[in-house]
Formats: sequence, structure tokens, C-alpha cells
Amino acid sequence: MGVSRILDLTPAPLIRMFARPYVAGDSLERALAVAHQLLADAGIVATLDLLAEEVRGEERAQENLATYVEMIHTVASDPRFATPRDRPTLSLKLSSFTTAPLDRGGDACGSREVVQTFASEVRRLGVLLTIDMEEHYWTDFTLDASIDFY
Repeated sequence: MGVSRILDLTPAPLIRMFARPYVAGDSLERALAVAHQLLADAGIVATLDLLAEEVRGEERAQENLATYVEMIHTVASDPRFATPRDRPTLSLKLSSFTTAPLDRGGDACGSREVVQTFASEVRRLGVLLTIDMEEHYWTDFTLDASIDFY
């Protein structure tokens, strides 16, 4: 039985209980409130990530793209983070933007273009972006896409 199948069978309250120390909230507003609290209390700059792997359809890939665009603009304009240095970084997984993931024999169509789109936007707005390293199927592709980013 695969991990995703086990998660499908696990009650949501149990998943939330184990995820609580690692997940700031279920909305951008809550996540930014936690990020601000960490910055104010301990000088810690947070990283925000949309947990959105396992894309099954183009609509979901486009929703993930739109959510990250919203995150970029919201972080850049939030007055609680006075300078780019104080702003939470945004972390993304390239598998969140394709319906043809490499681990299922696909070509990751759309993922590299997303990185290029985000790269120009985050530079313009002063938001830091990181690209998560995923499972081994994605290693070379992620490194290549990351080089294109810089």
C-alpha cells in the first residue's frame, strides 16, 4: 500500500494533529500571521509553501499557479514585513505545476515555464523564492530549472 493510499485512509483530524508543528495554517492570512509572529518574537524569517503535489488535472495546476502569484504579491505588499529581508520566502515544488510528473513517466510540461514566470516576478517585487528538491525522479530537472532561475 502506497503512502498516498495510507494518507487517503487516515482521518483528517489525525493528519492535522501530526502536521500542526510544521503547518502555520490553512490560509495565506494565517500563515502570514504566524510568519509575522516568528519575525517579531524571535527574528525568524519563515518559509511559506503550498502543499499541493499530486496534481491530477490541468485545473489544479492552474489553481496552484494562481495561488503562488497571489502569495508573491501578498508577501511583497504586506506592511508587517518592512523590508525584503524580513519577508517570508516562498518555496515551491515543481510537481505542483504539471499534469505530467516525472515520477509517472511524464515530461513535467509546464513546470519550467512556471519557474521562469515566478523568477521575473519575485525579482521585481523583492520576494525570495526557493525550489524544493523532490524525490529522485525530479533531481536533474530541478537542478536544470534552478539554473535557469538564476
